[in-house]
Amino acid sequence: MRRTKIYPLVLVIWSILLFTYHSYHSHRTVSLQQEALTTIRVVVVGNVILATFAYLLPLRQLSRSWFVLFGALAASLLVFEKIIVRVLARYVRAKGLNYRTVLIVGTGRRAIEIARLVADHNYWGYKILGFVSDGHRLPNGWARYRTFGTVPDLKKILEHGQIAEPIDEIVFAVTRKSSHLRRRRRTRRSSRSSGSWTSQCPSSYSSSPCPRSRSPRSRSS
Repeated sequence: MRRTKIYPLVLVIWSILLFTYHSYHSHRTVSLQQEALTTIRVVVVGNVILATFAYLLPLRQLSRSWFVLFGALAASLLVFEKIIVRVLARYVRAKGLNYRTVLIVGTGRRAIEIARLVADHNYWGYKILGFVSDGHRLPNGWARYRTFGTVPDLKKILEHGQIAEPIDEIVFAVTRKSSHLRRRRRTRRSSRSSGSWTSQCPSSYSSSPCPRSRSPRSRSS
């Protein structure tokens, strides 16, 4: 019974750590391995903090074997919970539900690679609304998506709501040679005021979206 007194402290420590390590953020494109490693890291750090409190208070009833067993059980249950949530979420997204809309700024090679990456991973739950042209022509197979003007028009597109659906994320995939890059900073300010994520893609990337610059209020992840 005396050990049960430690559980409120465990709840506080674990809650803070899970938020600190962004365990409750959207993990649409995060691999299961990375998410599991983050969970194990939370458990290890939490056990160290808990052991420190147990030594200072002191809580002599908590033995080393208890910490080992508790840590292993906590890690196993948290990883299992992540797997279940991931499987259910991906099933729902593959059915076309719980999606986030994406506007891709750019029509060159990099933009097409990002669009193809999103299209090949439908379980991520992203819906491409269209493109904003940076001077390149969309290749065959992508012309079915609408092009909402050019990069200089992006500020007007965002402020005047020329796109019917809400824009959840904006991905900048404009080539470096484009003269429109000077206007990108002002455009990102407009996207912030409209409540959209903004992402800027580097020249090379793997099978994950580009890093975001802010997290405003938007639809559920």
